[in-house]
Amino acid sequence: MSADAVMPIVDEVDEPGATDVAAAATTGAATTTNPLALGPELTIYHAAEQRTALLAALAAHPEGLALDLGEVAEIDSAGVQLLLAAHREGQLRQQPLRLARTSAAVDEVFALMGLSDFFADSADSAAADTLAGEHA
Repeated sequence: MSADAVMPIVDEVDEPGATDVAAAATTGAATTTNPLALGPELTIYHAAEQRTALLAALAAHPEGLALDLGEVAEIDSAGVQLLLAAHREGQLRQQPLRLARTSAAVDEVFALMGLSDFFADSADSAAADTLAGEHA
């Protein structure tokens, strides 16, 4: 199944900051050492544009990509599906995709959906230690 088959296509929505995400994805600003920041919303209303930015970032960074989800205040099933599709696309391209940082909102949704372990392997251990202290 292709990444297109997993992501729903929605009408484009003007998203504040979406141009910044897309620009960072294609200009080299997002790497495994300088994560691509997504948010503050990973919802159905922003999924199509964020999907485009994620695919562009993967294409621009064959060495792999890190995502910073630390500022995500709202995430729904479309946002989770976006992350799963990006993870799968990274696997198909043999590019590592890791989560450098996650917010409490992301952690809560991952736990509710049983995905904490799925994404745990991709989390940066230093960031995970920091988060453990913040959420304790």
